[in-house]
Amino acid sequence: MELNASGNVNFDFGRYGVEFTASPRHADGVVITGPITENMAVPLELCYNAVPEPKIVVLVGADAISGGIYAGSPALDRSFLERHRVDLFVPGNPAHPLTYIDGVMNLVGKKRGKKMRVLIQRVSEASVRIDGKVCARIGTGMLVLVGIEEADTREDADWLCKKLLNLRIFPDERQVMNRSLTEVGGEVLIVSQFTLHASTKKGNRPSYIRAAKPEQAVPLYEYFVNTVETELGRPVGTGVFGADMSVALVNDGPVTIWIDSKNRE
Repeated sequence: MELNASGNVNFDFGRYGVEFTASPRHADGVVITGPITENMAVPLELCYNAVPEPKIVVLVGADAISGGIYAGSPALDRSFLERHRVDLFVPGNPAHPLTYIDGVMNLVGKKRGKKMRVLIQRVSEASVRIDGKVCARIGTGMLVLVGIEEADTREDADWLCKKLLNLRIFPDERQVMNRSLTEVGGEVLIVSQFTLHASTKKGNRPSYIRAAKPEQAVPLYEYFVNTVETELGRPVGTGVFGADMSVALVNDGPVTIWIDSKNRE
């Protein structure tokens, strides 16, 4: 009952993209809440085997973690825990929904954020207008939309900066994408874009709860811009953080690449 409560309107765990499902083939792991009796041992193993890799195992409550008051009973078969690694132990009997949510968020890395995102478009030209006036314009290069999540760090910004400046997405003499921005002497236009963190899981109105607030996002956005300028060795164009901007571009290719600092693929 306590785990079901984690998805109600009070706790709304689903807003982070974590929900229970009845189908192991559509799950990322299994949550065990009981001591594992003999008659549940085989179904549990079958359920676990049906979950696609990589998968996690979560034990919730004293009964699941140690057997609780049933520890040592001949009616139990806890051999599953000897064969498979447990990724998370959630204490309590019963465990409070917030304890469960906090543990899972730490496990999957969502509590700390670290999901700074950029959407890179190779362009032949791009510009930003505010109140009808052009505030930045570039020729051949990259238009970079930047979305910052709460608790993103300079480590994320440094990694993304290095990645975008070294992406080989510009054509060589054989028209093969084999050259980086620095190799072709391209320009960069960076525009803040909190909607990159939109969640459309529930309803038709996107939620932006994951996007960092201005007091957190602005310093990191400015750091990212300054780092790109330093590494590139010349100024870059920018929009104005939080402003109502009109962005125009000619996508060359088209080439559009999404990069997430948490999923470093």
